[in-house]
Amino acid sequence: MPPAYVKPYVKRQKNDMADAEAICEAVTRANMRFVPTKSPEQQSCLMLHRTRHLFIRQQTAAICAEALEVQFPSICQQEPRVLGLHYESADNVQAAVPYIPAAAKSAIDRSALQEATTYLHRGLELLDKLPSSETRDAQELNFRSALGRVYIFGKGWADPSVKHQYERALFLAKNIGNKKDQIPLEWALTTYHLLRGEIHKSIDGGRRVLGLADLADDADFRLVAHSALSIYEFYGGNFTGANDHKNEALRFHRDKSSEELQKTFGTDRRLQALRGAALSHWCIGDHELAVDMDEEQRLRAIDRPFDYTYALTISCIFHSLGRNARMMRSFAESAITIAQDQGFGFLESNAANFRAIALALENPSEATLRGSHDAFEEYRQAGNRMGISSMFGIVAELYDEIDLPDRGLSYVDRALDY
Repeated sequence: MPPAYVKPYVKRQKNDMADAEAICEAVTRANMRFVPTKSPEQQSCLMLHRTRHLFIRQQTAAICAEALEVQFPSICQQEPRVLGLHYESADNVQAAVPYIPAAAKSAIDRSALQEATTYLHRGLELLDKLPSSETRDAQELNFRSALGRVYIFGKGWADPSVKHQYERALFLAKNIGNKKDQIPLEWALTTYHLLRGEIHKSIDGGRRVLGLADLADDADFRLVAHSALSIYEFYGGNFTGANDHKNEALRFHRDKSSEELQKTFGTDRRLQALRGAALSHWCIGDHELAVDMDEEQRLRAIDRPFDYTYALTISCIFHSLGRNARMMRSFAESAITIAQDQGFGFLESNAANFRAIALALENPSEATLRGSHDAFEEYRQAGNRMGISSMFGIVAELYDEIDLPDRGLSYVDRALDY
């Protein structure tokens, strides 16, 4: 029976029992029309037609892809997804795969994170169809690295998916044996540990990155390692060490490679070194120098949305050290606006912490401190731990100001636990 003739007899929601009941009811109708069973010859003919249709579709897609590559190379550069789709339709997986990372990169540059995620997952599905080889592993490494970066922008550094992607990529890099491929992956995992509040792991990882950079004798990767360690050492309380790493980072900085490193590592590495140093200089009493460094790291990032949003949150940390509620709130609200527009989930959550703290500093009360607590909990639920002890310390001070020292001491205890 044609399915359309059975449908009117389905009484309830669609499930196997309701369908079976409808079929039994329909088959008893006196005027029901039945479809004759196709003969083996008819089924063979239909199979041939479908096969021919598939072959023509694949052949057409292959011809289109090859014509675009030869006649319109500009389209290949501007719209790599078009070539990837044509080759995928032509069932030429090996030709399709190289265009997918380019399409994902284009989406990342436009902050179209969901689009990039779709491309990269599709690329991994296509790689599953290829036989195991070093070339195939190198392609998966690139997909995993890019997917980890997308998750960082959208979900935040501390999300477990970031660790999963980078650990798999690092495993592949070690199998391939290229030390330089391992450096950005080790760096990503150490930063993941930093955001999880695992400071010792991040410092140890930063030193591994520096060791790999020394083995590779690569000035750019030495810049990456030292700029990262300036932040890691700050959070570890080694302010002098953070400043030393800043000086080393600036020694290896080169303008001509800065843009490419920023694309690979998400932030300007010279500015990253200044961030760790600015925070450290404030903590050891060099306030004027610290203010100059903070202003430089923020203003020089203004043309790059992610870097600038991150720079604003660094300024929030900086002004939280001096309890400057007005500046902290201003920078936090600017960061939240950009983060919401661009989809930078972690940076939005981090900035929301500082806005809540600023509101509590401006008007200490049980209500504003509850608002701070709620913001912290949302931040923690995403796996983030970085900076929590400092935030709890500020809340503890404010509970003391409103004559609730017992609550303040509970936050001191929690801060010490972190």
